Amino acid sequence: MKIAQWKRVVRPLVPEGERWEFSRSLCYRAPVGRFVFGVLGEGSGFSTGAYIWRVSMPLFVPRERVDLSYSKRIGGGTHTYEWDDVDAMKAAITSGFLNLPTEKDELHRIIKMAYRSPNTRLSEAAACSQILLGDQPGALDTINHANLSPSPYEWANEVNRRVVSLRKTLEEKGLDATARDIDAQAKRTASALGLVQQ
Repeated sequence: MKIAQWKRVVRPLVPEGERWEFSRSLCYRAPVGRFVFGVLGEGSGFSTGAYIWRVSMPLFVPRERVDLSYSKRIGGGTHTYEWDDVDAMKAAITSGFLNLPTEKDELHRIIKMAYRSPNTRLSEAAACSQILLGDQPGALDTINHANLSPSPYEWANEVNRRVVSLRKTLEEKGLDATARDIDAQAKRTASALGLVQQ
């Protein structure tokens, strides 16, 4: 997918009265805080069209690239929008900008997604969300139910180490200090992604 072509289609569609920036194929509401919200175009290896995503990404979990795990693909899982049908593409992009959630809404959604999940990445995001909402017992419960078994994959072991460190900080330093660390991580992730911050 050509980024310049994508930007030409998206720019006239951004909601008025708000600041919007681009980071490659991500058009996002700026400045970012604990999340990045926006619309992203993704090329398809199976067609000449593009997938269009309504992006919601927690920045308080370390990432070096945009993570679409918490986002929604407009039109469904395999649907692409063709460049020669610009009206359909514009309609999809416009729908992606509609009803973007608040940070608080997304914190609650992540917690619901992760309830008793075996996915440790999701457990990490949920525990951070609970901490940011002031729920220390809930965060500890989420951490204690996380699958921290050793993995053959180093990335999974790194997630495990972060979850263990999160529990230690929460138990030793308390809720406010842990929330400050989580917010500091959000700033580091935003910086790594080149996003305009608050």
